[in-house]
Amino acid sequence: MTLEKELRRVVVDGLGLPETSAAATGAQALLDACLPDLLKATESPGVKAESSEAQKKSLGTWRACFLYVAKRVRAKGSEGEGFRQPAEVERSITITQLLRACDVSFVEFARELRHILARARGNILSASADPDDGAEGHALENTLELSELSTDFCHLSALFSKYKDKFQLLFTSGSEASVPTNLSPSKSSPAGRQDALSDWESDPWFKLGWLAFVTCKAKLLPKFADLVSCASLLVCVLNFLLAHVPPSRMRKPLNDAMAYPVRTSTGATYTLGCVAFLMHAPLQDAQKLMPRVDDLLNDLLSKDPVIERFEPVVDAVIMTGCGNYKGLLAVGAAERQLEIMDKSYDQAYRLAGELDARDFASITKNKAMGNSSKMTPRLNKRSPLNSSGTGHGARAGVSGAAKPKDTQRGWSYPSPFRRHPVGVPQSPALFPNRLTPSTPISEALAASQWLRKAVSKHMERSSPDLNRIFGLCSSKANKDIKGKIEAYVQELANKILPAVGSPLGKRKSSATNSFTSEAEKRKNEGIALYFHVLEAMLAAEEKRAGTEVLLALVLNKDLHVSLVAFAFEVLSDCYKMTALGFPTVLNRLGISAFDLCKVIEPLVRPEVNLNLPKEVKRHLYAIEETGLESLSWEKGSPFYKELVACRNNELAQEEGGGSAFQKVHPLPKAFGRPGTSDAGSKGGAKSSSSEKALGEFLRKVHKLSTFRLIDLCNRLERDLKFRNKDGDMVDAGLILEQSVSIVEFVIYEQTRLMYNRHVDQIVLCTLYGVAKVNQCLVTFREIVHHYSKQTQCKQEVYRAVVLKQTYPDLQIEETGDIIQFYNRCFVPVVQNELLNLASTSKRESEREPAAESNGGRAPNGAGGDDRKRAQTTNGGDDSPKTPIHHHPKAAMSSPLRVRTLPDSARQEYLLASPSSHSLFTFIGSPLDQNETPTKRWEEINNKLNSAAGAVPNAAVSASNNLGSGHQLDTQVSGTQSQQKKRMRV
Repeated sequence: MTLEKELRRVVVDGLGLPETSAAATGAQALLDACLPDLLKATESPGVKAESSEAQKKSLGTWRACFLYVAKRVRAKGSEGEGFRQPAEVERSITITQLLRACDVSFVEFARELRHILARARGNILSASADPDDGAEGHALENTLELSELSTDFCHLSALFSKYKDKFQLLFTSGSEASVPTNLSPSKSSPAGRQDALSDWESDPWFKLGWLAFVTCKAKLLPKFADLVSCASLLVCVLNFLLAHVPPSRMRKPLNDAMAYPVRTSTGATYTLGCVAFLMHAPLQDAQKLMPRVDDLLNDLLSKDPVIERFEPVVDAVIMTGCGNYKGLLAVGAAERQLEIMDKSYDQAYRLAGELDARDFASITKNKAMGNSSKMTPRLNKRSPLNSSGTGHGARAGVSGAAKPKDTQRGWSYPSPFRRHPVGVPQSPALFPNRLTPSTPISEALAASQWLRKAVSKHMERSSPDLNRIFGLCSSKANKDIKGKIEAYVQELANKILPAVGSPLGKRKSSATNSFTSEAEKRKNEGIALYFHVLEAMLAAEEKRAGTEVLLALVLNKDLHVSLVAFAFEVLSDCYKMTALGFPTVLNRLGISAFDLCKVIEPLVRPEVNLNLPKEVKRHLYAIEETGLESLSWEKGSPFYKELVACRNNELAQEEGGGSAFQKVHPLPKAFGRPGTSDAGSKGGAKSSSSEKALGEFLRKVHKLSTFRLIDLCNRLERDLKFRNKDGDMVDAGLILEQSVSIVEFVIYEQTRLMYNRHVDQIVLCTLYGVAKVNQCLVTFREIVHHYSKQTQCKQEVYRAVVLKQTYPDLQIEETGDIIQFYNRCFVPVVQNELLNLASTSKRESEREPAAESNGGRAPNGAGGDDRKRAQTTNGGDDSPKTPIHHHPKAAMSSPLRVRTLPDSARQEYLLASPSSHSLFTFIGSPLDQNETPTKRWEEINNKLNSAAGAVPNAAVSASNNLGSGHQLDTQVSGTQSQQKKRMRV
């Protein structure tokens, strides 16, 4: 079946649309325009050919992506005119329907759509009647709302998991005969859990609660509501269930003071407060939301004549805060009442939604949507830039867990693969003797409570310390600085959260909804947080340098913009605001991540005394990491303006001031190494400030790439991938050292290679090139496989790389995969440096055997006395020689090498006492579980004594492979040289 016929089948049979619909026509036009580039990516050299089944799956995913794009943008027709579906028809097709018709999960859909946008964005824009006329070039992304939908999918998954856990915690299932009250159902076996999930799925009370939640979310909250508001809504729904679920289904009676400790002033059990306490949610938010939830449920349930509503009794023993509905889920009426709720949600979902939240409560449909953990935003993870040298331990359970062995290594990657366990206390009767790990919802609730406490004194601008500083600066400048700053910050906040048509919900404001009031509340908290940050920064600077520096800081307009961006990024992370996901705040303020990165590190220092929660710090570190790796290198970044100002100030002066995204030319080829003549300043004070800012920025880029190289080498070494053609292991430390050197060379001396690209693309190519010149058999596929396990990995990093672009506009003309970039762009620029490293390494390896053959005396005369002293101390050549670490292949036994043993042997080795096994070995030598320390020392001595004759032969072989220095220069100059071919894939 051809692509056109298959697309027609999906549109007609799967979606029920006419064959000539705008969706079908637009999707076919987009598919025709983009398919050649997408197929080229799967057919490029070095890429494993997909099987027929995998290729069929890819084509199905692409069809779903282009159908979604076609219903969101206007695609050009045969004569170039634009088509757009009517609103009713467009909204009748949701993502959930589209994915069901194409048999594609949402996780696969989101991943491939990002790849399509990265690989074929130009083709989409050329085939679209809607130009990408956004102020920062993000109009297409804003129209598709892919980032918002992906985050909303993750939030819904977390909310359903929280709802299921709390429901099982509070209530028993209908099929449970007897369950001990001090155990949680989640502690059963895996098989039992699967059966239990089926029981909960068919439980009418469980279905009613989830339907009530998603219906209230669709009708009462914005389209992309923040996670804290959703958690407050979940508290209200669970409270509604507590008021109506039969007592026989309760795990603890409502009058149990230990299980439900919150009481009213009259001594009644306050169920709403108890649920808020259980979830650590703010009770004030739930109290404001509960009446609206009660009114909506009353409107829906009153459609069933069996239902009779009773108002809550004020002096009752149990105070629920909501109405009581007699006849709810009564025998014979349960299916009818569930159908009423289902139809109400279906109507709201089709009018304003894309993802069908009902699928999360179905085991089969939930699996078909994909694993949300694969889509968890990297911004919630730990960054290596501002962390210690060791990672955190694994998440602890009831009895805790030991830290993994590799976290004890000095060079372990200190980043996002392990998260620190945070105990969240629960009600003692519901969770006896148990600490639960942190979850996205508990982290957001804790962070939002910190924020509200931090900004409390700034909501009314009543901070005495900040008012004192403003008064001091106003007297020096003879003007009302406080009023001007407040007006300017309000203007910036209105750009981030407009008062009309709030982006929190992207709905029209009216007098009957609370979307605008919620947006205003968040906006006011963001402004108050800005003043909190400003006060902490000014107080720290006053303590450090005195009052003389305050006026200059207060009058710095760019600093205020960066601080506003910082404050609203913290606000967005504390509430997990989907509509303000990174980098939305930066785009609306018209600044770059390069500007924000300048203030992140100074503000999170302890001396500033912001006391940010560690989850918020992780978010800020990840923002800085994202800016360093890609966003600061994108077209239009002020990084290029600073670079021009630093390297060619007079040309930058011709451009004058203006937007940070102004066009600059020419772009220098390299920044130059710090301290060299190439890195010298040519433009006075302006260039000096630019020099300092860029030097610090590139230093962080080098540090980030070094961390990632360490992790990649760690993974490849653990997987025994650093082998040569003879099967011997190549020193991973040497490969790491050379890779770090090459990356540093690119950053400072070939900076142009990084323009409009991703740092990880340089890291991947560097590691492959260094492995190639060291004659390792590691393949690009293996490197990419281990790279994909790093948290920051995105497929477009190695599937959509810029191959050709214009200068200085950086307009992309051609993209390809990472192997094409390596062969066409990376090798021509870096091959001389790679070969020089290999030549230097060979000369060092030849020099050390020469020293061994001279009785331990190095060519410069050093080392002989040490060898004689060692021989005298140890009783001759047959005894162990102390300076064993001087040998290039001798090393301490690495924990990674121990892992290569069989499981039984590894356990015996690790559990044995130090006297029962040797701590020294040769890299590449097997660890014999039966050998003794004496045998190990004898083996090492034998290899050391024979090294003088063995190594020169290897040196001759290496010399034949690489050639002499004269031959090396000749080979490099040739276009078809053997060395160049060896480095290519």
